[in-house]
Amino acid sequence: MKKNKIFNVIVLLALIFTLFTGCGSDPVAEDLTNYINNQMPAVTKLQKSYATALSSINESTDTQTMISKLKKEILPNSEKLIEEAKKVVPKTEEVKTLHNKYIEAMTKQNSGFAKMLEGLEKANNETVNSSSKITEEGNTEYTAYINELKDLGKKHGVEIK
Repeated sequence: MKKNKIFNVIVLLALIFTLFTGCGSDPVAEDLTNYINNQMPAVTKLQKSYATALSSINESTDTQTMISKLKKEILPNSEKLIEEAKKVVPKTEEVKTLHNKYIEAMTKQNSGFAKMLEGLEKANNETVNSSSKITEEGNTEYTAYINELKDLGKKHGVEIK
């Protein structure tokens, strides 16, 4: 009889401990931490290559160099980046929604640069100008993604560097 009481008390304590431990967990914080530390590093590495390719061009870059950089560096890096980002599958809706915004921003930038290449190859200033608007929208969306990432981190106690 005493053994049953002791066993029941141990089971009850274990159950209470499990319940309290479960109440303290934050699935979004765990998912966001996993997203940043485990899922996004490969994407971040590709993004650095992409950013390096982008930084190699400026307003004084001649048309042929720009076409070459778009074809050989910027668009391929952008496409690899998007492909790798699509492999990331967060668990929680909050992080999924955030990650989808990242993919949308990168896709928009890619579309803008593809249109820019088309405009440069056809010497069509109108197409080049409209491509710049698309690329700017992608940049704005990316900035919004970064801000939302930081906000989500603050909300769930996850440090974002």
